[in-house]
Amino acid sequence: MSSQIMRHDHPLLGSWIDTCEYGADMRYIVALRLGLVVVTAIDTSGYEDEEGNVYDVYWDGERLHFSVYWESSKDFAKCEFLLFSPNQVLLTQRVTKQHVLIRKPDETVTLKQTGILGTWIHTGEYWFSETEYTVSFHDNQIVVLVVDAGDNERGEIYDTHYDNETVRFAVYWKSNGRFAKCQFVLNSPAQISFTNIYTEQEILIREQNTQTSQT
Repeated sequence: MSSQIMRHDHPLLGSWIDTCEYGADMRYIVALRLGLVVVTAIDTSGYEDEEGNVYDVYWDGERLHFSVYWESSKDFAKCEFLLFSPNQVLLTQRVTKQHVLIRKPDETVTLKQTGILGTWIHTGEYWFSETEYTVSFHDNQIVVLVVDAGDNERGEIYDTHYDNETVRFAVYWKSNGRFAKCQFVLNSPAQISFTNIYTEQEILIREQNTQTSQT
């Protein structure tokens, strides 16, 4: 399916930023080059700006679709822009995060039925998180407990499954309304691979004086 042609004066063209309290963390630039829609995604939250690898840009006449891969964090996002007003865009993105979790250093665990039992935490190598994941057996069933140690919020767990050192579950956070599908895969007695998939929405605003008119 080929992308539709975007008008050179379409209001979606320009630079869009988030509304973070301490300054924009993300910048998306929508432009036309040789008649094709081009998207540039820049993470400005770190010490140095990082430009994401953008793929599969597609304009359907109403929504702009594209995917972004971030090399530093290995995160992948499928994104969609919908013009909310001349100066606002609704961004919907389905994010896939893959990280390594380590066993909580101060815990004592008896590995009886499976090496995946215990409490697991983020290493903090690419992003900081105080979330702790505890996997245990109760009544011959795998039980997952997810707690944000920063504020002691406990996530609501659904659809837990265990198969061959792999645990799958879903978690819902009331505080932000985020629903995530998660997977643990045991790498070693001290490490697991963690995949976290969730969808989020936010309003982006037009960066001042950035509406473009191109051919």
